[in-house]
Amino acid sequence: MVGQEDLDAIGDVFTIAIQVAAELMRSKVNDEILDALLAGFPLPCLAIDRAERIIAANTEALTLINQQARVQNYVTMLRQPALLDAIETTLTDGMARSTQYLSNDGAQDAAFRVSCRAVQGLGRDIGGVVLVSFEDITDKEQAGQTRRDFVANVSHEL
Repeated sequence: MVGQEDLDAIGDVFTIAIQVAAELMRSKVNDEILDALLAGFPLPCLAIDRAERIIAANTEALTLINQQARVQNYVTMLRQPALLDAIETTLTDGMARSTQYLSNDGAQDAAFRVSCRAVQGLGRDIGGVVLVSFEDITDKEQAGQTRRDFVANVSHEL
C-alpha cells in the first residue's frame, strides 16, 4: 500500500521532472532564437554563455573558426590571448570590448576587428551571453601596409 509519504515523494519527483522539462524547453527555444538571430548577421558572429561555451554561431563564424565549434569551450576554439582576454573580461563585467583576431585561410593572412558585447536575458539559464562579431579588415590592413611601403621607398630614393 502506498502511504502519504510515498505520494508526497512521487509528487516531488514529478514537480522536479516538470521543472527540468520546462528548463530544457526554455534552453532549446533560447538556442533556436540565438541561432536564428545570428544567421541574419552578415558578419561572422557567435554567442558564448556564462559556462564559457559557444552556444550559437552563424555559418560565417563556423567557417572562420571551426565547423565543430558549437558547445566547445571558447578558449580551445579561438586561442589568441588578446581575444580570450576580451571575452573573459566581458563575461565578468559586462563591458563592451574590441580587439583583433588574425587568421589564415590557407592562401592568405586575414585580420579581423572583433567586438565583444554582453547581452542579458539570453543563453542557458537566461544568465546572458557575450556576442562576438568579426569584421574583416584585411583590405584596410593591406592598404595601410602598401602606403607604408610606398613612403619608405620614396624616402629611401630621396
